[in-house]
Formats: sequence, C-alpha cells, structure tokens
Amino acid sequence: MQQAVGLLRTALSRYPDDRDLGGLIEELTTGSERFRDMWEERRSTVHRSMRKTIDHPEVGRLVLDCDTLLLPDTDQSMIVYSAAAGTREASALDVLRVIGTERMPVLP
Repeated sequence: MQQAVGLLRTALSRYPDDRDLGGLIEELTTGSERFRDMWEERRSTVHRSMRKTIDHPEVGRLVLDCDTLLLPDTDQSMIVYSAAAGTREASALDVLRVIGTERMPVLP
C-alpha cells in the first residue's frame, strides 16, 4: 500500500490543482487511518524493480522480477515481468506465451 500512497503523492506534486485527485486523497485521508499515517510520512517513491508473487490458475505460483519502465514526458509506465533463464518461472512464462488466454480442458 505504501507504493500506492507514494504514487498518489507523486501525482499530486505533478498536478497540484487537479480537483479529482485532491478529492480522492481527501477521501482516503479521512476514511482510512492507515492511509493517513502513510500520507503523513511524506514518502514519494516509484519502485522501478521488485519481486512479485503471482498465483496463476494454469501454472501455479510464480515469483517474478517486476520492472517499471517510465515513459519520458508522459503519465504512462510499462511494467515488465520476467524470470531468470533456466528457472521454473521462466519455463512457466514460456508455457503462458504459447497458451495465451486459451482455456485448456481438464483431463480426467
């Protein structure tokens, strides 16, 4: 949750006059003590690299590298998930590239 709070703080610094953003932050601050405490820490951060665990219904639990690429002069970023070569996660990603969004029948 701290990352989301930090991203909101970063957005507010870029768009201090955005009423909708200000309203959202006010609503979260008044409605959540946890959010308010994190907001008052004044951390403004963007995690560029981290590890994430994903429970995928076809290939199971995957621990992946997650890198955020910021696109200059825009409000967009691209998130890339990857795994080290030769790992179970790399093999699972290979399988997912093949099956995509297809539904595989369950065999008896």
